[in-house]
Amino acid sequence: MPGPVKDGRAQTTNLPWLVETSGLAGAAQVEALAVINDLKAQAYGIAVLGPEDFEVLNPGSETASGNAALIAAGTGLGQAPSGRAANARSPCSISSRSGSAASAGSASCPAPAS
Repeated sequence: MPGPVKDGRAQTTNLPWLVETSGLAGAAQVEALAVINDLKAQAYGIAVLGPEDFEVLNPGSETASGNAALIAAGTGLGQAPSGRAANARSPCSISSRSGSAASAGSASCPAPAS
């Protein structure tokens, strides 16, 4: 979903649409679903790509934990910084949009693996 998503609701950036998870779940005839920011979805998708899916610009040392950032220019400047703790199952991603006062970032961090 382009733009900020908070408490299962999103007002689209360039269209007069209000998307709510409850209404969308009913229309799709499913019990539950989640609506997340488009860049947050891309940040999670990067985590499942293999080494062959990347082009190295500056060689460095590879680690299983650390920080990353996805930045995309579109109707705004979308950002999805993410990181992975050494004991986490998947990355923690925070979505935000520069220049948009209405878009407080939203974090989604899974619990550490046990």
